[in-house]
Amino acid sequence: MPGCQERHSPPEEAAAGGGEAAFREKGNAAFIRPLYVRQVVDKIWDLGGRPFLTDANTLYVGARSESVSHLTTAIENGFAYAVVRAPLVIADGLTGKAEVEVKLNVGRALPAINVGAPPG
Repeated sequence: MPGCQERHSPPEEAAAGGGEAAFREKGNAAFIRPLYVRQVVDKIWDLGGRPFLTDANTLYVGARSESVSHLTTAIENGFAYAVVRAPLVIADGLTGKAEVEVKLNVGRALPAINVGAPPG
């Protein structure tokens, strides 16, 4: 989840910030409960932010390997907007293939990684 800093006055333009939510597979209970996520989201709204929850499609075949089923699974696990008060964004696009390379400059073993990046 994104960090919050106390502000005495809201910014002129509210910043959007995403928190990785790990929606998990249908029926899997190993995630932060949506009602707890809602408490953090409400605080971000109170501070003038525009929160959203994000996850990335899986590399293995399953309900989260493409965005339509992934979003359905998230909602079935309790992450509907009405519960968490934040939109859901799948970071690597509709089919899980949208990515951008990020150079690390930390050595030769891992010179760069690919991270999800929706087209646009």
